[in-house]
This record gives sequence, C-alpha cells and structure tokens, in this order.
Amino acid sequence: MDIKIFESWEYIFSELIQRNSKLTEKVSQLEKQVHQLAEQNVQIQDLQKTNKELQQKFDEHILQCSDEKSKHDKSDSIKKLEESATHFNNCVIQLASRMNSNSFQIKTLETENKLLKQHSQMLTEQFNELREKSDSSASSNDKQPQTSAEDSVDEDNVTTTDSGSVKKYSQLEGVDESLHDRLNMIEEEDYANLEITRRSDNSSILNLDGWILSDEDMRANIYQLWNMDDLYTGLVLDHNHITQSGALLLAEILSVKNRLTLLSLSYNNISDEGVHALAKTLSNERSSLSELYLGYNGITDIGANHLAQMLMKNKSITHLYLSGNRITDSGLQILAEAIEKHNSTIQVLSLDSQKCITNKSVDYLLQMIRNHPSLEKLYLTNCNLSQKDKERLSKVQQYNANFQIIL
Repeated sequence: MDIKIFESWEYIFSELIQRNSKLTEKVSQLEKQVHQLAEQNVQIQDLQKTNKELQQKFDEHILQCSDEKSKHDKSDSIKKLEESATHFNNCVIQLASRMNSNSFQIKTLETENKLLKQHSQMLTEQFNELREKSDSSASSNDKQPQTSAEDSVDEDNVTTTDSGSVKKYSQLEGVDESLHDRLNMIEEEDYANLEITRRSDNSSILNLDGWILSDEDMRANIYQLWNMDDLYTGLVLDHNHITQSGALLLAEILSVKNRLTLLSLSYNNISDEGVHALAKTLSNERSSLSELYLGYNGITDIGANHLAQMLMKNKSITHLYLSGNRITDSGLQILAEAIEKHNSTIQVLSLDSQKCITNKSVDYLLQMIRNHPSLEKLYLTNCNLSQKDKERLSKVQQYNANFQIIL
C-alpha cells in the first residue's frame, strides 16, 4: 500500500518536474522574445528619429524649392517684361520712323518747290537781261528787222562769258521736268580753287572740311557739285553747318550720280531725318557709294533703324562710321541683326563714343561678328562697356585672324 502511494507521488513529482521544465523553456522563450521586442523597439525609435529628421530636411528642401521657384518666376517675369519693353520700343521706333517719313516727304516737296521758284526767278532775270540787250541792239540798227526777245534766244542754250567764267542757260519747260533737266538750267562755276585730294587708287576727293557751309550754301552750290561728278569720286563735308535739308540735297545727287564712292558728313547736324533721306537713296542696289561717314550728327535709334533698312538692300557700302551719336542698345540690336542676316559687304563698322551702348548689346555684337565673315574691323572705344564685356568681345579675335576689334 505504501509502495503504491510512493509510486503515485513519484509519478506526480515527475510530471511536475517536466511541466516546470516546459514552463522554464517557455519563460526563456518569452524572455528572448521580450529582448527581441526591446531591440526592435529601439530600432523603431531610431527609425522614427531618422524619419523625423528626414521629414524636417524634406520640409526644408520644399521651402528652398519654393523660394527658388519664386525667384525663377520673378526672373521669368522680369525677362518677359524686358522682352515686352524691347518690342514696345521697337514699335515706337518704327512708328516714329513712319511719322518722320511723312514729315520728310512734305519737307522734300517744300524744298523742291522752293528750288523751282528760285530757278524760275533766276531764269526770268536772265531772260529780261537778254531781252534788254536784244532791244538795245535792235534800236541801234533800224535797218535790221525787229525781232522778239524770245527769237533772240537760242531754243536750247545761250552761252555768254563773264570774267572768264563760262555760263550755260536752258529754258524752263515745266515744273514736272526731271531733276537732271532742272540742273542743266543753272550756271557752271569755275572750281579751280577747291581742294581736290588724289588717293592711292587714283580716285579724287573734293575736300570741303571746315568750310562752315550751311544748307543755303549747299543749295546755292549744289549744281556745281553736281557737275563736278566727272572730276572726283569722294566728297568730304565734315565740320560744317549742314542739317537735314542739306542732306536732302545730297541725297538727290546720289540718286542720279552713281560715280561717288565716298561721302563724309561727320560733325554736322543732319539728324535722323537727314539719315532717312540718304538711306532711302542708298537703298538702291545700283549705288556705288562704299564709304559713308556720319559721325557726330545727333543720330538716334530712329536713324539707326533707317540705316538698318538700307543695309538690307545696299550691296556697295563697305565702311560705315557712326561714332559719337546717340544710338542705344535697341538701335544697335536692329543694326546688328540687319548686318548679320541681310548684309554681306560691311567690312568696317565704327560705333565709338556711344555712351548708351551697354552690356545688353554684347550678345548681339558677338552674334553679328560670328555670322558676318566679311567684317574686318569693329570700333567700340568710349562706350559704356565693362571690362568683362570687353574681354568677351576680345576673345572673338582668337578664332578669326582677319578680324580686329578696337575697344
């Protein structure tokens, strides 16, 4: 009996030991799991911390992107405003050009009308003088049949001598006759005292530099200049008092006389209207003028636009000098684009002493230089360019041995 009880307790104790062992294992496993969970919790906390830091950096990046976008938008807006301003300025220039064109045409008609009146008055005086001589001659010889003053005058020309100077007259047939016919009515003066310079290429230049000539002087002597065409190929009128009216008269000569290859009008005051007259005449493809000097004439962007339109058609001008005028970046842009895209003859371009030419013109100038292989010299001294701008322009010479820029 006691043995059975002992065996029962032994069995129970054995079961308890086994269960305790299993519980111990489970506790050990749970402890491991708790340890793993603790490690995972630490990792989760680290990840949360890292995530928070990344979120902060992301937010900062978003703010930076927003600031950059705002700056970029402002830059785009400014650029668009500048483009709009440039376009508006070009429109204003074109509108002003059209207005000046109408004004110029009116002044042209007024000038021609005034010239015709002067010619008519001169012919009337000459006719009366000849009639008096004819009447005097007729009254001294009663045997000869009396003739009218009109019959005493040659139908085409009358030649008289006055102190060695030859004078030729022609009858006025109507106000609608050509300019060439009107010029034949005017006397030819002796120009032996004028300064004529012989060039190395055997061409000759009539030098009237500093003669203090006014528009009235030009008008009074324009016909002598006309008839000198066979004697010289260059005309220098620097340092005079010539305005747009005098330029108009010169434009009339250039429209018919194609032998002139050099015209210099520097240090006058022909302004944009005078430039318009010359540019209109030189737009003719038959023009022979190769050198045009228009420095210090008060030319603005409007005049630059007239010259740009002329250079699109003219095939003879190789030297263009515009120093000391009032051309700005807008006018230079129009001029540079015309030379770059529509002209192949310009070799020398002078834009010295243009204080309104700034860094905004550099890109247009570089574009013109690169795409215009015939350009040999570009003068840009005394312009409003920074040292950095000058260095950019100077570098172009490294790639073109035939090109020189003077800064």
